[in-house]
Amino acid sequence: MPIICYDVYGNAVSVGRSDIAFEPAVYGIFIENERVLLARHPVTGLWHPPGEILTGSLRPEQAIRRYFQRQLRILPELDGLLWLEERYVMDEQGQARGLSVLYYGLKRPFDTKSVAVKTGALLQWVSLAEVDRTHMQFGYDALQAGKLHQQLS
Repeated sequence: MPIICYDVYGNAVSVGRSDIAFEPAVYGIFIENERVLLARHPVTGLWHPPGEILTGSLRPEQAIRRYFQRQLRILPELDGLLWLEERYVMDEQGQARGLSVLYYGLKRPFDTKSVAVKTGALLQWVSLAEVDRTHMQFGYDALQAGKLHQQLS
């Protein structure tokens, strides 16, 4: 029975189960001062939460903190697992991937005053009021879960 994968433009591609590489991925939802830290997809220009497909032996919690440490030079604190989803995607090389995606809430460490990001860098602060589903490559539901979590905390 084929599985439907989606390319970066949202086009459906039917793929045999045996042709799919299954991998875990982890992304961070970092909300501060009514803004969220997002990355732009290099092909579509749409926003998505920052993170990566996991490689190596790091646990997802370690991997997302290290990703942000590389990008921002801070080691964020985890604020809980916000969302979990299965995504079937077709990458730029035509490889079908089944991703088990974990989205963690993040917050700045207590001892840092702010999280600055250079203009034009991979990551940018975006006003929560300006982000809707049509602006997102993926991760919109996780972002909504992050907003709700922040309101309840």
